Amino acid sequence: MSRLTRGLSIAVLFMLCVCSAWLGAQSHVYARAYVNARAYVNAQQPATTEVDDGWHFRFDLLQMLLEERGLQVVDGIDVALSAPRNSVIVIVGDRPALSPSDWGGLIGFILDGGTLLLASDSSFTLPGVGRFSKGPVITNNSSDQYQGFEDCIRVRPDAAAFDGVSEMVTNRTGWFAPNTIGWLEWEIVAKLPEDCRPVESRGNPLLAIGRWGQKDTGLAIVSADASVFSNGMLWHGDNAVAAIRVSDLLCVEGKSQLAFLSDGVVLDSYRNRIDPAADENELPEMPDVPEPELKKALRLANAIAKEVAGSNIMNEALRQRPRSVQPSRYFRALLYLVAALLLIGTVAVILMNGTLQSLFLPPRTMRSAYEMREHANSHADDFRNSAGYLARDFCWELTGSRNTADWQKFLATLISKPAMVSKSEYTELTRIIDIACRGCHARMTSQEFERLGKSLSVLRAKRREGGLTG
Repeated sequence: MSRLTRGLSIAVLFMLCVCSAWLGAQSHVYARAYVNARAYVNAQQPATTEVDDGWHFRFDLLQMLLEERGLQVVDGIDVALSAPRNSVIVIVGDRPALSPSDWGGLIGFILDGGTLLLASDSSFTLPGVGRFSKGPVITNNSSDQYQGFEDCIRVRPDAAAFDGVSEMVTNRTGWFAPNTIGWLEWEIVAKLPEDCRPVESRGNPLLAIGRWGQKDTGLAIVSADASVFSNGMLWHGDNAVAAIRVSDLLCVEGKSQLAFLSDGVVLDSYRNRIDPAADENELPEMPDVPEPELKKALRLANAIAKEVAGSNIMNEALRQRPRSVQPSRYFRALLYLVAALLLIGTVAVILMNGTLQSLFLPPRTMRSAYEMREHANSHADDFRNSAGYLARDFCWELTGSRNTADWQKFLATLISKPAMVSKSEYTELTRIIDIACRGCHARMTSQEFERLGKSLSVLRAKRREGGLTG
C-alpha cells in the first residue's frame, strides 16, 4: 500500500468516526420518525401484501406536514373564513363545489391575513386571482422530460423562498394565468418551458405566490398541478422540499387551525386515519457507536496532516507516464504557438488602429429636424397624460383617498357584489383604476380618449344615484 493510499484510508476512518458520533446524538430523532412512518404505512396497507393504489393520489403526507407544525383541523371552511389571522386553507385536487359567496370570501380571507394554498389542474376562473387551464402539458425536449415521459416535466424554480429546490417534477400538469391587473402582486416561482405544448402554456406559471401589498396581510399560493403535493409524487425531484417551503409560507406566526379540502371534501385529521398504538413502543435497534475522545480525534487529524505533507503526490501520479516524446510533437507544438501569437498580434493591430474602429460601429439613420419636432409635439403623449389625470381624479372622488392601495381594495370588494355593477361597467372600472395606478403605457388615440371620458361620465352618474359604493 502506497503512502497516498494510507493517507486516504486514515482520512476516511476519521470521517466515519466523526459522523458516527453525530448520528448517535441524533438517534432519538430518527427513531421517532421511524415509528410515525411505520405506523402510518401499517394503517394504510392491510395485513395482506396488497397495496392501496389510491394512496399515491391522495394528499395525506401534505396534511401530516401541516398538522405536525401545530395546526388543528377544523370541521369546515366557514370556521377558517371567520378567523383569517389564525387559519390556513388548503384546497387541492379537482375544483371543489364551493358557492360563489365562499369564493368571494376567500378574497376577504386573504386581505384580512389568511393564507391559502390552491392546487388544481382543472379548468376554471377565480375572479380577482386568475385562470386555471387543464393540461396535460407535454414536451419533446429530453432534458425537460422526467424518466423519458413527455407529460412528466422537470421545472426549475427561481425564487428565494424556495431555496434548496433545484427541480420540481410534474405529472400531466396544467397552467395558470394570473390576473395581473387585480389586487394581488404576483411572484412567479416556477414557469413551464418555452418549447412545451399546447402553445398557450409556454412560459406560463406552474407555481406562483400572490401577496396583498399592505403589511401583515395574507397570501395565496397557487399551483397548476395538484399532483406535485400528492403522496406518490413527493418522492420525485425536490417535490418534498418544495412542500416544506410551502408549509413555511403558510404556517406563519399566529396560525393555529387548518381547513383541508381534497377534491371538494373537507378532511378530518390524519391522526384519525392511523393507529400508532401498535408500534408506539417498537423502536429500531440502534448499534453501539463508540464516541471518539477528543485526544484521539486530534491524533487522527495530526496523522492525516503528516501523511499528506510527507507524500510526494505529483511524482506518484506521474510515475507510470512515458518518459520519451516523439520529436515531431515538439515541432507541432511550436507551430501551434507561432500561429497563436500571429493571431493575437493581428487582432491587436486591428483594434489599435483608429481608422478601422468605424467598421465595428452599427450604422444609424439620422432624422430630419421636421421629424424630431413632429415627434416632440405628438398628441398621443398628451392624451396619455390627460387620461392619467382624469383616472386619478375619478378614483379620488370614488374612494375619498389618494392611496393607490385603497383604489385596488375598492375594486376587490366589488367582486363579491356582482349585482352592484354590470360586467361591462366592471371592465371599464378595472381599466380606469389600472390607468390611475400604473399610468397609460400604450399610445392612446383621440377616439380612445373620448371613450374613456364617456365611461367616466357613466360611472359618475351611477355613483350619484347611489349604485356604486364600496
